[in-house]
Amino acid sequence: MYREENEIYIFDGDLEQYLLDKGVEAEHINKMKEKKLQRDKERYYNSNYLKTGKSERENKLVPLSRVIGVSRGTVGKSVFENVRAMKDGEREPYRFQSCFGFLNKMTLEELKESYQKVFPVEMDYYKEEDEYYLTSDGNHRTLTAMLLGAKYINANVTPLYCDFKKRDKCLAVDKFYDDFNIFQINYSYIGVEIVFVDDEGYYVVCGFPGRIDENCHEYISKLSDEIRADIKLVKIWERVPKIIMNILNMLSSNKRIIQYIVKSRNISTYCTPINIEDFD
Repeated sequence: MYREENEIYIFDGDLEQYLLDKGVEAEHINKMKEKKLQRDKERYYNSNYLKTGKSERENKLVPLSRVIGVSRGTVGKSVFENVRAMKDGEREPYRFQSCFGFLNKMTLEELKESYQKVFPVEMDYYKEEDEYYLTSDGNHRTLTAMLLGAKYINANVTPLYCDFKKRDKCLAVDKFYDDFNIFQINYSYIGVEIVFVDDEGYYVVCGFPGRIDENCHEYISKLSDEIRADIKLVKIWERVPKIIMNILNMLSSNKRIIQYIVKSRNISTYCTPINIEDFD
């Protein structure tokens, strides 16, 4: 059903009880509540096609236990939650309704087996990590199959190979973003800006130093030092009366501190994102 106030579709009823009634084991449901969807790894995985000009794509049965994410999935939320609730436009509730409708025509075991014979979905295979990611159509089939406890799904699979140097940089960038609740870093007309995330959404802080000749890890370290120093000053400024805060802002050469406190929610759509992992 649709909740208009927050534009979310949710399963009409108790999804867990529905699955139990259909024969899905409680242990498996709990696993699907714990299994969080991940983003794709295309930033540091490449196809041999780029080097050889030969496609390695093959049709095979993919073990659903090794699928880490789907192209229309909500990253960070569980398989269970991705089926139970979705914002308008993320996934299509009527497609889940259609998928569950097969339980009125066949047994649970028959449905789980049927995923081995469905029209193949498209997946990338991260060879070094033995993981799969759904790249296009088949989101609803794949999520439903995972939730119901199917072992395999029919897929066309393209193997990808890891660029380990790029992976190290990407993982360092991801940790940096997580440590400081960063959504994105941009070039803007006034320099480098960082879009942070808090409980109320996104806010932007401008005036960070740009890259001079630092590599990825060095630039992350430079920005980390800047942010940590800013956080210390924010804690001090927040304890003083507003009139003193205004005086401090006038006297300080660091104009970021007041931005952390005021938190502008006006995020520009004309800025250029910075891909720090590309810095050599």
